[in-house]
Amino acid sequence: MSSMGMFHTSIIGDIDAKTITQTVKFLDIKEACIETEKDIIAENNDFALKIEETNETKDIIGLKSYKLKVTMANNPEVRFDAWYTKDLGMEDCNSLNPYAQIKGVLLDYRVKKMGMEMHFVATSRKKDVISEKTFEIPSHMKIVCKEELAKVFTQ
Repeated sequence: MSSMGMFHTSIIGDIDAKTITQTVKFLDIKEACIETEKDIIAENNDFALKIEETNETKDIIGLKSYKLKVTMANNPEVRFDAWYTKDLGMEDCNSLNPYAQIKGVLLDYRVKKMGMEMHFVATSRKKDVISEKTFEIPSHMKIVCKEELAKVFTQ
C-alpha cells in the first residue's frame, strides 16, 4: 500500500511460519517488524469477529463474491458487511487474520493492524509473476519490535 507517494507499507503473511512481516517506508523511516504467532493471536483477539455467511452474491472485480454479515464480538452494536470469493482457489489464506473461518480471498473487509482499523476494497486484479525477492525484508530496513513500528502510525 502507498499513500501520496511518501508512505509505503507492505504486510506479508507466512502461513507456514505463522508470522506476519510489516514494512514501512515514510520519509527517513525505513523499518520492519516480524510478528510471531503469539502477537497475531493477540491482535486478532482484539478484533474478534462473529461471522455469518449468507447466500447473497455479487460481482467484484469480475469474481463471484459472497456476502458476510460481521459483528464485532466485543462490541455487538458494531456490524458491517464483508465480501470474499472462492474463485481464486486459495482456501486457507485467512489463517493469520480474524477471518480464519472463511475459505476464500477477502475482497471487501475491515481489519485492525498496528492499532488502526482499516477498510480494504479490491478495485482491480491482474495475473502477475511475483519475484521471491518481494517477500524479503530489504537490508536497509531496521528490524524493530511491534510497539516501535506502531509509533509510526500514532505520532
